Amino acid sequence: MPGQFIFGRKVASKETGLTEREIRTIIAFLIKCGNLTIKTTNKFSIITIVNWSIYQPQKNGNDQQNDQQRANKGPHTITKEYKNNNLSSEIRDVLSYLNQQTGKKFRNTKHIEARLKDGATVEDCKRVIDTKIKDTYFIANPKYLNPETLFRPSNFDRYVNEVSPLSDNKTVPAPHECPRCGKRIVVESDLTESGCIYCEMEARV
Repeated sequence: MPGQFIFGRKVASKETGLTEREIRTIIAFLIKCGNLTIKTTNKFSIITIVNWSIYQPQKNGNDQQNDQQRANKGPHTITKEYKNNNLSSEIRDVLSYLNQQTGKKFRNTKHIEARLKDGATVEDCKRVIDTKIKDTYFIANPKYLNPETLFRPSNFDRYVNEVSPLSDNKTVPAPHECPRCGKRIVVESDLTESGCIYCEMEARV
């Protein structure tokens, strides 16, 4: 019934980040204040929120029916629904970002969903997209900028750990050529008055 739910300290501790002792203290305090009652069975406890109805906003018949259906499903089903809805939102976020960056209209989310379920974050997925759209190989082969290639397990772990290429507003410094040995020197300070540090080292040897 509304206002009742199955309760377990271990599950509550995992979901809230509190210790079981802290949760036990909080429950005891709420019971003492008359906000909760608790009934313990051999397998679990049932908590009832006292005066549940006065805390709820006024709802129409459909809302009340939906609440009753959720209550009948039990707390584990509700938690699963929440997690699925949250995951769906993250999947849509990643897919939308990929389509925005590539100008495509991909719909297949299977590989994105799999990586998120494996523990990847939305930021990880977007980092892979940002890295690969600036990768010269992918620029030359845009057909590989798709969910299957980017989020395939064998590719994703490697891509997510790659350093992103320089952004468009950054330029690669032009190399300097040593007038003595002809080496192309990237770091200007490696050039000396008589050549570069490399040809001077060779001369010493």
